[in-house]
Amino acid sequence: MKYIEASPELIRKSLTKPSNYLIEKVKKDRYILHREIEEDEMNNYNRKQIIKYKGKTFEKRIGEYPTEWKAYDAIHLYWDDVNKKA
Repeated sequence: MKYIEASPELIRKSLTKPSNYLIEKVKKDRYILHREIEEDEMNNYNRKQIIKYKGKTFEKRIGEYPTEWKAYDAIHLYWDDVNKKA
């Protein structure tokens, strides 16, 4: 598992806090992307929709990718979208 945090610069530029993500390697060619959720979002999910990792809570399986780099690309697209709305 790899925890990916938004940079402090991106956080400063954005009107809304960009999400952090978790990349889970399932197989050589299968990577699952999970989005970290905030405490105030917890009521929007049931137990089957979330996972815990190192004390953090994540929305489960927001994407599936054939390589780790494709998962990174998806994260950066999400962050770019947040940045454009700022």
